[in-house]
Amino acid sequence: MKKIISSFILAYTLFANPLSASTAQIQPKDIVIDEVEQYPFIGIVGLDNALLDNNLLMGFRVGMQNNVWRTMVTYEDNFDQYQALMLQVDRTIVAGLFNGKGRIYLGLSGGIVDTGNDWMNALNINKSDTSIVNTAGYAMGGNIGLMYYVSEQVDISLEYRYLSVKDVDQFDRIKGFSIAIHYFF
Repeated sequence: MKKIISSFILAYTLFANPLSASTAQIQPKDIVIDEVEQYPFIGIVGLDNALLDNNLLMGFRVGMQNNVWRTMVTYEDNFDQYQALMLQVDRTIVAGLFNGKGRIYLGLSGGIVDTGNDWMNALNINKSDTSIVNTAGYAMGGNIGLMYYVSEQVDISLEYRYLSVKDVDQFDRIKGFSIAIHYFF
């Protein structure tokens, strides 16, 4: 598990810089540097997952965005049987909607998923049950959404995602809608 988390953090730092950090063009004659503006943000997200008994998920995310790319890490939890740490990279595919305040984006997501609640049931161990259930695994897939800028510092995103889940016995996919509010600082 430590290897997965370490790999996830390393991947985030590698992908965040090329996708959302400043880029530079150096002209040999007069050395001009053009920087792409970048915007760090935090946000909260509510997700729907019809495959879980308690299908409402809450999440907290941090990320970086520029005019084209958005990279973020989201922690999701339904406070019962599911938690995940996801990396998401989106690209704007249509900009300028709703008088310049809206965008449509397409992205990829991946991360670790844990459906075990062993820490909640530690006192109720059934020693006669010898079955082993895989509760931790990984998920990867895609998402599409609409982003609307309420102000210069706040946006609202409505998104649909479909993720394939591996190494978890309870389910093999995560799908559903989400709504998120992001604050740029």
